[in-house]
Amino acid sequence: MFIICIHILKALALIIIMDIRYPWLPCYCWLNLHHSHGLWALINTADTLGSAMPSEGYTVEDYKAVLDSNLYGTVEMSRWFLPLRRQAGGRIINISCTPSLSNSVSFSHSPYVVSKAGIEGYSDMLR
Repeated sequence: MFIICIHILKALALIIIMDIRYPWLPCYCWLNLHHSHGLWALINTADTLGSAMPSEGYTVEDYKAVLDSNLYGTVEMSRWFLPLRRQAGGRIINISCTPSLSNSVSFSHSPYVVSKAGIEGYSDMLR
């Protein structure tokens, strides 16, 4: 999962790309930004697809692996940076589906579809 944080320093935008698999990275980023004027944008772009098979072939662990990255990673990053976003009047942008895969994954990647529906619901709650 890659996260893009955009922080405006006067006329300069600082873009930080993070990978949620390194748990120290969001903390490091937050520690360096929380004394500033806030965070202009957070773009969550998690896109773990998982393996393709009929829905009945998936185990709970298969679902957890995809949900951990796509849904819970998005929630965790938003939770970390929501106060900084509010401070700057910025935005959180959650990418919930890759357009080129949206029609082709629905029958063979059910954990992916479930995770992206969760992101849609979470994004609605943030509005």
